[in-house]
Amino acid sequence: LSGAHLYRYNMSGVGGLLVDLGAIGSGSLNVRDIALQTTRDTTTAVSGHLLTGLSFNLRNLVWFDAANPNNIRRVVRLNGVTTGQSMVAIDYSSTGTLYGLGYNSGTQTYQLYLIDSATGNVSAVNSTPFSLNLGSDDGSGNRINAGFRFIPTLANRIRVMGNNGSINAQIDAATGAIAATDTAVNFITGDVNFGASASVSSIAFTGFNGDTATQMFGFDNNTGTMLMFNRNNTM
Repeated sequence: LSGAHLYRYNMSGVGGLLVDLGAIGSGSLNVRDIALQTTRDTTTAVSGHLLTGLSFNLRNLVWFDAANPNNIRRVVRLNGVTTGQSMVAIDYSSTGTLYGLGYNSGTQTYQLYLIDSATGNVSAVNSTPFSLNLGSDDGSGNRINAGFRFIPTLANRIRVMGNNGSINAQIDAATGAIAATDTAVNFITGDVNFGASASVSSIAFTGFNGDTATQMFGFDNNTGTMLMFNRNNTM
C-alpha cells in the first residue's frame, strides 16, 4: 500500500467500522506490518501508543505515535538477516522483546529472529532454517503475506499464517521450531465468502499475555475483509 494510513477498527455488533487515523509519515511511506508493546511507552512525548512498523521494502523499522501517525519518531535499518530471506513480519513478546520472521520464498524456509530495537541488528533463534510453506508471492521473493502474533493464552507461542490459506502453525519462540500445526483457515458455512480461499496478511488478538481467553481477528487480502475466527487459540 503506497502512502499507508493507520486505521482503528471499532467493533459494533456483528459488523465493524474502520476509522482513518491519518497517514503514516509524510503520506508516501510504505508500511507492511505493525507491532505494539503491551506496556505503554513513557520515555517519549507520545499521546497515543508508540507503534513499531516494518517498511514495505522489508529493510527498515519505523516508530510512530498512534495518535499522530504522520510523526515518525525513529527509523532503524535491519542488519544481519540471512541472505535470501526477507523480514516479512514482526511482533513483541510479553517481555517487550521484538521478534521477526525471516522467510525465503524460493526455498520455503524461515528463521525466527530477535531484533535489537536500538541498532536494528538481528540474531537468529534457530540457526538452521526450518521448512514452512507460506504460499506464493508475485515472483519478487519479498511479497509474502504472513500473519504473525504472539498468542496471549499460550506461553512463548507465536501464531503464523500464510497467504495460501493452509498454513496455520504455532512457533516456539524459545527454539524457533514449529510446535503445533492447526486447522487450515476456511470461511464457515453461511458466510458470504464460503468456499473462497483466504490470504491472511495480518492477525491480532484481544486481551493481554496470560489471559485465559482471547479472540483472534485477521485481514484477508483476497476479499478485503476483516476476519473473526471462531475458536480461541487453536483454530
